[in-house]
Amino acid sequence: MSTLGQSPPPERRTGGSASVLDGDRRVKIDAPTLITVSALAWATANVFHEIVGHAGAAVVLGIPVRAVSSTTAVIDFKEIESAAQLRIIAGAATPVNVVTGALALAALRWLNVKSTPMRYYLWLFASISFVMGTWNMITVPLLGGACSRGPGGPSSSRFPRLPMPDRPRTSLAVHSGSSAAGSR
Repeated sequence: MSTLGQSPPPERRTGGSASVLDGDRRVKIDAPTLITVSALAWATANVFHEIVGHAGAAVVLGIPVRAVSSTTAVIDFKEIESAAQLRIIAGAATPVNVVTGALALAALRWLNVKSTPMRYYLWLFASISFVMGTWNMITVPLLGGACSRGPGGPSSSRFPRLPMPDRPRTSLAVHSGSSAAGSR
């Protein structure tokens, strides 16, 4: 029902596809394509975060990377010589996320992308990248670090923790989409 010249709200679902508005046109995306593009956008943003961000910083610093996947970069902490190197590796992924997110939005704006799945991918990739970058800037300082606490890792006596303000004893640790609640 329209009032005062407003058009009625768009339908949320039509048949087996989601209805997405693009200007004044309705564009349909089938559910399997929507799910596939969503998973691809998350995986791509996460690969940039881990491989280009954390592992890339370690390689540039000359520190061996033992393994890397779409969710984790395993770095040889015995080769890290200073707390500054550790901070560079831990913080390198945030600028990567911000830059790749901005590039995706620029492509969406200026490349005149016509394909609906590609437009959705670019928008979602940018959104996920910005959320990852922002989430790391918030959680890393609050939780006292983003790296694992294995033997010889950053919690060893070589890298004492900096003084932190009082924080809740129960925290939520989240990295690359996986979460675990724990208490200190």
